[in-house]
Amino acid sequence: MRIIIRHHKRFKLDRHGVSNVLVVMLSLVLVTVIVANVVLWSYQMNQYDWERAQENLKLINAERNYKFLNASEIQVINGSHLGGLTFREEKYSSGNTSGSNGGIRYLYPSGYGTLGGTQHVDGSPSDLEANDGSYMIFRSYKTQEITDYVDQQSNVDGNPDKGTHSNFAALRATDSIYDALNEANTGGNMEYYLTTRDTPLGTNSPSYVDYMSLSFTSVTSAKYFVLAYIELTGSSTSRQALCQFLQDSTVLARYIDRPRVANTEVMPQMFAYIYTGTGGSVTFKWQIASSAGSATATAVRGKIYAIRLDNLPNADYQSVYDATERSGMDNNWGDDTGDTYEITINPSSTTYYLIWASAKVESDSTSSSVSVRLNIDNGAEYIPYLIGGEPTWSYARIEDTDTAEEHCFAIMAVRQFYPGTHSIKFQIADIDTTPNADWQYISLLAIKLTDVFTFYSASTILQASTTSTTLVDYTTLNIPSGNAGDYLILGGIVTRGSSLLYSYETVLEIDGVSGSYGRQQIMPQNTNDYVPKVFMQNITLNSNSHTVKTRYRTLNSAMTVYVKNSDILAIKLEPPKYELDLEVQWINVDYTRAHEYLCIRTGSLDAEDLRVDFWNGSTWVTIIDALSPNQWNNISVSAYLTSPIFTLRFVGSAETVDSQQSIWQIDSALLWLWDDSYSVEVEFTGASNATESWTRLDWTLDGSFTVDNVNVTLQLFNYATNSYPTSGDGYMSYISGLANVDETRMQSITINPAYFRDPDGNWKLRLIGVKTTSDQFEFRADLIQLRVEAQAGGQQQNFTYYTLSFYMNFALDLAEYPIETIHSIEAHVRLKVSDTLEGWLLEAYNWADEKPEIIGGLPPSRYYRDYVISFGDNWQSYINTNNGTVRLILCDESPDDVQTIVDVELLTLKVILKNGTVLTLKNEGSVPVHIIAIWVNNATVHKRYNADLYLNPGEAPPSFLMVNINLPDGGFTVRIITERGNMAVFTGE
Repeated sequence: MRIIIRHHKRFKLDRHGVSNVLVVMLSLVLVTVIVANVVLWSYQMNQYDWERAQENLKLINAERNYKFLNASEIQVINGSHLGGLTFREEKYSSGNTSGSNGGIRYLYPSGYGTLGGTQHVDGSPSDLEANDGSYMIFRSYKTQEITDYVDQQSNVDGNPDKGTHSNFAALRATDSIYDALNEANTGGNMEYYLTTRDTPLGTNSPSYVDYMSLSFTSVTSAKYFVLAYIELTGSSTSRQALCQFLQDSTVLARYIDRPRVANTEVMPQMFAYIYTGTGGSVTFKWQIASSAGSATATAVRGKIYAIRLDNLPNADYQSVYDATERSGMDNNWGDDTGDTYEITINPSSTTYYLIWASAKVESDSTSSSVSVRLNIDNGAEYIPYLIGGEPTWSYARIEDTDTAEEHCFAIMAVRQFYPGTHSIKFQIADIDTTPNADWQYISLLAIKLTDVFTFYSASTILQASTTSTTLVDYTTLNIPSGNAGDYLILGGIVTRGSSLLYSYETVLEIDGVSGSYGRQQIMPQNTNDYVPKVFMQNITLNSNSHTVKTRYRTLNSAMTVYVKNSDILAIKLEPPKYELDLEVQWINVDYTRAHEYLCIRTGSLDAEDLRVDFWNGSTWVTIIDALSPNQWNNISVSAYLTSPIFTLRFVGSAETVDSQQSIWQIDSALLWLWDDSYSVEVEFTGASNATESWTRLDWTLDGSFTVDNVNVTLQLFNYATNSYPTSGDGYMSYISGLANVDETRMQSITINPAYFRDPDGNWKLRLIGVKTTSDQFEFRADLIQLRVEAQAGGQQQNFTYYTLSFYMNFALDLAEYPIETIHSIEAHVRLKVSDTLEGWLLEAYNWADEKPEIIGGLPPSRYYRDYVISFGDNWQSYINTNNGTVRLILCDESPDDVQTIVDVELLTLKVILKNGTVLTLKNEGSVPVHIIAIWVNNATVHKRYNADLYLNPGEAPPSFLMVNINLPDGGFTVRIITERGNMAVFTGE
């Protein structure tokens, strides 16, 4: 007892350990169950996937419900019934014509040729004479790539081209013969260069130092209007400030001036002439120097301009320039060699000209002056004009302060000239009898303004004066609003002071700002001296109105200042805006290829990038930002090539402000197209009687491909156009159906059928089959036939011929199949004939019109051939509404002299019903198939039907009548869904 109690106590102590053991054991059981279920589920899923993979269901056909009717009566009209369904033609006598017999002819190929890489595998043209399963076989080849060069220029966006092609045809070959794309100027016509400097530079060096320069690359033989302006001051009244203007290293003008007032007297110097370009770089510059190291010459501001003239429309410019020093001029105008320079102009209409005359002049005397003038039309006008009561030489004159001085005289005027020849002379004279005057760097210009520039001008000729120490207006030019842009402004003025003790000032003022655009301060050396100067300024004006003035004042009211002959000219600087926008276009592009690339071969390209855009029908899309030079530029255009027309444009990348014309060389532009596809191409040839007059031509091809969905093109050569048609008569195209299933294609030509043979009666037919695939396929031709109807001619005579016709009646039970339940009717015929030169017709009796009508032709064959002929849309008229009788008549197309036997194996009527669908299925897999759903789709219908159909493996193709499914008119697609999720598809019409 104690032992039991002791063990009982021990058990109580160990009960927690027992619980742990039980928990572990239960966990193991649960894990085992879960693993077993997972293994079972995995096995079941693998079994399901395996069974699903074994399913192979084919939907062979889907068509409307139908009823076949056999003939209830056979009756021979002409000929003999030999028993069963065998018939024979019998002879009859009648009148016919001699000469070429009319009637029906059947033509077949006698030769062939393979095209591209197509291979002939088997068979001969004799296999093409009957639809009997005896084939000519041709093997496809991998489709070659297409190199399609650009076709033409275009204008799809309605905007005019910008730029030009030098040789557009060069784009159609890759041969290093380039089409140069040249930018066009769509802006102004002015090519100009300018530089300004407004920071002073002083020097005490007697050697010239550079102050400012302008460099550019000139065009060979181009004409440039070069203008230069500089303002000088000097620190000493006993020393000279020097300046010179150069073209490269050639001095064009040199001036030496001494101030009467140190530091504050401003001495403007200017120059202008016509420069002829050399094709190289040219540099114009101002240099300054001091006559002594003890004095400083300072350049305050300067400007240099170069405006090209020869490329401006309607431009006219006349000039003379002479850098030779002409000395010893006397006081008579025009009597010394070198004292007169002349140019002539001959405007054809009333025209404004800018006249410029400048020179370095010196009196070579501190007690005598030198005088210059412009002489227009031999005294019709003098510029400056001579004020009455003044000395004869007081046009423009100056007296040297020191004989070392060389003064700058510049006269500017804007004048209107009438049609005809006009003389403009620039002249010099001394004012006393001692011939000391000389001049150098003579420049005389006349530049046409009207119809060349946009310009504004104002002119004041008569003398005015003032003793005011504040600026007084003399000439005012108003530029109206709406004329924003860059302008070159010239302001000329001739001045005189009445005292040798004081200075006076003249300025060019723009919109109320004086002193910054041109300034002169001078203390006269002689109170009779008139000093001519021209101010220059380039400025950007907004679209507001603007005012330009020449103004003057005395610096001491004790002196009177006189002014005369002041002209202001504002020329709008309208630079060229070079742009390129040239469209090119491809037409008839094969845009169905799998790989489509644009390839542009370039030569040398300008610094400006050349962009390529694509026209998407409404806007331009950039596809190449910048072409690279001297190489192929290739880019895929599959996303853009969606139609036979493909349009691009070449565009310059800097079109907003582009004053430099760019030129780009393009060697070729092409589309590179290819497929992962195979093609078969065959041409069949035959002969005919060229003397026959064809009235109808029916051409037929029957054959198949060893793959489905081949894009097929059939073409009968048109000798009138000397080409294979691409539409209309002589052209058929389609997509083939199931692999290895023969299809018949036929076209009738009733207008000019003789166009499809040459003068010798030869004809040819081409077949092209293309499919995107990685597998080679074959084409099998069973029948190629030309059926021609020829018109007879000649003399009437009697002869014996053979003919056959018989009819069959079919009884349609209208109680069971009312007309309103019928969709259409077809005749199914299978027969062979002993003579293949005679055609046969199938007619249906029209009960409403009480006469037979042809519903189809039966091309002859020595072997059994199947024909399916639709009654067409008028099928109801072929049913006798009283008793449901349908009558078919079989007859020869035209009697001939050969007796023919016709063996009919099948002649039955297929009544196609509106309601119900027949599905033909085949289970080619190794497991049973359970069909659970059927989908019917077209463009407007998308409907699902429940189904419960079973097919065993290898079961002969059964047909299922689905009474609840009605097929839509036109094209449709039927999809069969199995329980395991597989699908079979059929597409039909």
